[in-house]
Amino acid sequence: MYLSLLTFAEIMFSKRASSSFILRINLPRLILVTAIWVQATPAFCESGLNSLKFETDIRPLLEEYCFRCHGEEKQNADVQLSSFHTKRSLLKEHKLWQEVIHLIREEEMPEEEPLPTPEERALLVDWLELTLNEIDWTKIKNPGRVTIPRLTKVEYNNTMRDLLGFDFNPGNVFSEDGEGQSGFTNDRDSLFITPVQMEKYFEAAERSLDALLSFEKEPIEYFFESEDMFMTETREIPKQIGDDFFGFVINRGQMTLYESMDFPYDGFYRFTIRALSTEGPTGTRLRINDEVKGDIEIYKEVPDIYSITAFVPKGSQQVAWNIQKPAVLYTPKPKPRSTNYKTLPNNSGKLVRKGIEENTPLYPDSDENTESIRDSITRLNETAKSMQQRYEQLRLLGTEGDPNEILSYMDSIYQRLERVKDASAELARKLGLSIDDFNARYRSFNEAKFAANEKILEAIASIQPVEVPPQLRAQSVGIDWVKVMGPAVPENAPEKPLVFVSKPGKEMTATRAANRIIDQFADRAFRRPVSRQEVSKYLNLFKEASAGGESFEESVKLALMAVLVSPNFLYRPELAPSESGKEYRLNDYQLASRLSYFLWMSMPDEELFSLAKRKRLRQPKVLRQQVERMLNDPRSAQSMETFLGQWLGFESLGVTVIPEPGIFKTFDLPLMEAMKAETVLSFESLVHSGGSLLQLLDSRQTYLNDVLAMHYGIEGIDGSEMRPVRLIDRNRGGLLGMASILTATSNPARTNPVSRGKWVLETLLGNRIPEPPADAGILPENAGQVEGQTLREEFEMHRRNPSCVDCHEKIDPIGFGLENFDAIGRFRTSENGVPIDSAGTMPDGVTFEGPVELKDYLIRERKDQFIRNIIERMLAYALGRELKHYDEAALKNIIDALGKSVYDAKTLITEVALSYPFQFQHPNPDNE
Repeated sequence: MYLSLLTFAEIMFSKRASSSFILRINLPRLILVTAIWVQATPAFCESGLNSLKFETDIRPLLEEYCFRCHGEEKQNADVQLSSFHTKRSLLKEHKLWQEVIHLIREEEMPEEEPLPTPEERALLVDWLELTLNEIDWTKIKNPGRVTIPRLTKVEYNNTMRDLLGFDFNPGNVFSEDGEGQSGFTNDRDSLFITPVQMEKYFEAAERSLDALLSFEKEPIEYFFESEDMFMTETREIPKQIGDDFFGFVINRGQMTLYESMDFPYDGFYRFTIRALSTEGPTGTRLRINDEVKGDIEIYKEVPDIYSITAFVPKGSQQVAWNIQKPAVLYTPKPKPRSTNYKTLPNNSGKLVRKGIEENTPLYPDSDENTESIRDSITRLNETAKSMQQRYEQLRLLGTEGDPNEILSYMDSIYQRLERVKDASAELARKLGLSIDDFNARYRSFNEAKFAANEKILEAIASIQPVEVPPQLRAQSVGIDWVKVMGPAVPENAPEKPLVFVSKPGKEMTATRAANRIIDQFADRAFRRPVSRQEVSKYLNLFKEASAGGESFEESVKLALMAVLVSPNFLYRPELAPSESGKEYRLNDYQLASRLSYFLWMSMPDEELFSLAKRKRLRQPKVLRQQVERMLNDPRSAQSMETFLGQWLGFESLGVTVIPEPGIFKTFDLPLMEAMKAETVLSFESLVHSGGSLLQLLDSRQTYLNDVLAMHYGIEGIDGSEMRPVRLIDRNRGGLLGMASILTATSNPARTNPVSRGKWVLETLLGNRIPEPPADAGILPENAGQVEGQTLREEFEMHRRNPSCVDCHEKIDPIGFGLENFDAIGRFRTSENGVPIDSAGTMPDGVTFEGPVELKDYLIRERKDQFIRNIIERMLAYALGRELKHYDEAALKNIIDALGKSVYDAKTLITEVALSYPFQFQHPNPDNE
């Protein structure tokens, strides 16, 4: 509301106004404030505000009330407002100034006297809001500039894989890429090349090309009996199992079976072992010089042959084997063939899933049912499907399978039957039926299916178990012998060579063959057509080497090495077509690279190159189709996982965040990998299905395997394969119910409500939370472990520090809303014998209790913030740079498009690829 002149005069000259107050409001400022506030209409007032100058009218107010804490000498919360000298400079940090507006309006700042009068406070707020909120961003928009982008370590490995056709991972010798200002490791401003790194590029290029040439070399072969190899546990001795197995049995992590071997060439070698499992699924991990090369899954309790192919550098290497039980399978893997018993076929996963869909006895649903009844029907049907999985496996094995495996499946059926009975009893109660009447009705819907399952059990009723040697631990892995052969061509080798596409012969001179190889290779390596002059430069290297007596292959290798250490390969140049200094549109080849490194973290494929050659890629319809195609390609999974891991922070799990093993004994590698997989697969599902991004805040579906389901207390999930699961408990669902997030935001020994609350505000919502003051203090190491006292009660005492209160009022309510989850994401209702208090009250007075109401609050009150933030994060990741104020127009366009699509996850990625800064570049954006 606008004050009348009379009211304003009464305030200024009332008896309550002290002389010091009058002195602080000098006459020019009094006239200024009066002129603004006495206007009768908002339009006139806006005109008055527009007449003010930042330098002479607004900055003096900031100097008087703000600079003492946010000036050159002192910067509370790392904020310096004295560095802004012009109205235009405010736009570059408009998000900061939006926060300033909020703090001034809510009278949270300044904290100490002298304080601005109500009129001065209103003047600052109105002028800043008019300046920042009435901006026509289309007039300020600028595509920005991405620094000539050097390939990241991951991008380099992937590019070499797709360029050469083999997964050598030559970049593993490089240092890890650090996080840039954008929050991602692909931030191009933080990617540069040091002289030491340049040497490593030479080494990586030579080794990769040597590995390609090694396929033509004479293979070598090593053979070792297990008992003749070295064992780290010197007290262990080889064991005899049955009539035809004698060797070491590895049953714990510290046991390592190893041998040193000389490898004559860089290349792929096939490692073959004869091995068995003592009981149930197990496996072994191959390491070369302590670098993990791969895992072999071993399911059978009789000796069988298993192989794995891995790249090994030239020289003497230590080859080691450890136990490694199967962890998380993103897709079911075929089980190895047994020599004695019938086994499940290679496509058993597909057959079992088909059988589950066709043969599971399901209870029908109806639109007339209440939501509670529907939930119980879902639980019964999902539990029945879990039990049907074992029936289908038995159906495939028949009576000729491994007796122990058959009996294991049969026992599992009886165990799962108890869960089916529990679910049936719950549904019967809700339907008002006796259990006998319910069972009769249930069977009437599925008479043939029940009968078929009963026949399966009747057929195997006489099966007897086979004894396993009692001295061996369950799920140990026994290795009889090891054979190494190579260099060998991997099974997934390309059908046609990608590099050596020509050879000299009767109708092809060596120079012509080399020219063809170099031309095609450089085209793909530089991700654009190369000129004759460029090819000629590399061909001259071939000619010089050939004239010096080198073979054709070695001479070509020298030329290709030069290509692989060229800036045109190691960087992704996006140079302007002219020296005009103006913005320019990326050409189709540059756009193809931006797109492929955004979605695949690798070079463009042939389809993208073809579209770029015909200059069709930049067409919106074509670009949308390519985004759809590329998202459906398996290569997109790594990019999505990298984006999520670095944005949400769960990449730290197992690296810098490791729960205390003495306290959290169930936290292990399989559980950690399942935690991460749940988050990644949930997001990928939204992208592939066109689901709403709001499901990241709350969802009725997630992805689980047996390990993670047990961690969550969810029954009816068996097997290591991650699969979609409908959630009954609303505490789960969405990022705030996922163990990956809850563990990554905890301390090793306890939860950390401040870390969790700060994570929600900063990571999910994009708010800026200042670092704590130096005198804030920390909680003791044993916080949260005092009998009869909750962690929340200890935090309440800590936050009494006056310098901590403001931030904690925003952070703590959210963090305490998640206290029902312990430090590894398990749900709990009490702590140290005291009930958990998960209630929270935000500074604006909104209250909630527990994770369900917290999620409801975020969707109801903070939805727009969340959507804007995930757009900002995705755009920054796609561009490889920190966003600037001139990106606001692009952000608003994407926000509008997402709103029309009901926040479709696929639309987010598509609109980012179609956006102005993704397709354009400016040589000097900050000078505009």
